[in-house]
Amino acid sequence: MVALLRRALSIQRRNIRPCCCSQLSVVQNRVLSTQSSHPFTTSASTGESKPEKRVAVLPTSLNSLGLKYLEADELREQFDRYDINKDGHIDEEEAVQLLTDAGMKHEDATQAAHQVVHSLATTTTSTSHPHPMVDWKDFKAAVERAGEPVSSKVWPISGSLLLNFMGQGVTWPILPILARSVGLGASELGIITGASAFARICANVPAASLAESVGRKPLLVMGPAVGSLGYLGYALGGDTFQALAISSAMTGIGGAMTSVGSGLFLSDISTPLNRARTMAPLMTTALLGFAIGPALGGFVAETYSLHTPFLVTATGLGCASLSAFLLLPETIRRRNKQTS
Repeated sequence: MVALLRRALSIQRRNIRPCCCSQLSVVQNRVLSTQSSHPFTTSASTGESKPEKRVAVLPTSLNSLGLKYLEADELREQFDRYDINKDGHIDEEEAVQLLTDAGMKHEDATQAAHQVVHSLATTTTSTSHPHPMVDWKDFKAAVERAGEPVSSKVWPISGSLLLNFMGQGVTWPILPILARSVGLGASELGIITGASAFARICANVPAASLAESVGRKPLLVMGPAVGSLGYLGYALGGDTFQALAISSAMTGIGGAMTSVGSGLFLSDISTPLNRARTMAPLMTTALLGFAIGPALGGFVAETYSLHTPFLVTATGLGCASLSAFLLLPETIRRRNKQTS
């Protein structure tokens, strides 16, 4: 009888232990999940909370300063300039000057300073750091993150350049046939072909000077417009030596204005981190235009007439001029402000 009682007690103890262990495991999991849900962990010995790390973001209110267009040494100079007390950090009081230089009124800058510092600082406030401050590492990381994407203004420029180079390619297979059809000789054809390149060489320097004094946008509007008039001259100006030579020179002048304005515009909107990707359309569109232009021009001329490719090119360049007028901003004022 005693032996049977001992055996029954032993079986009961075995059934209780797994149940207790499973309940203890559930309690431990709940404690761990509760601890992981809090962004701050508390030290039992000091009672201080460890700050949460965040991603530094450059506020849009600072865009007018052009910080993302600066080289690393220039950016460091700007940071040291706003670090008035030279403690290696920009606090809320120093951020007020940052916002004031960005064009904000002093009263509004005082109210927005806390949000700006909070956006730039990767460490939130804690018991050991009650006020957020921006160090050089956070400041540089925020500016670099803002300067990484390529501006969407690259696309209108790319389209204008592509049409410009395609127009040059269109003339290659058509001009010799057109010259032969109107009785022009090889020497006259050579002069007509060379007029475009000669006019482009002569117009490059004046176009660059105009871009520096007046701006980039006028060249981006007038360049395709002048080129469009040149291709209209090919199509409608009459099949004479003088008309074809003048039309060729006009396409060269328009091409020079477009290329110079586009190069300076892309340089203005590029940053140290995306400069190669921003400037890539200068070479890419040239190669693509010279590859597509002759094939497209020959096909259209064979299908319709010798003058139709010039009309198509003139229409495309006219649309490029209009899109530049409507979509592209002037960048020379921002560049002058940045270097001053």
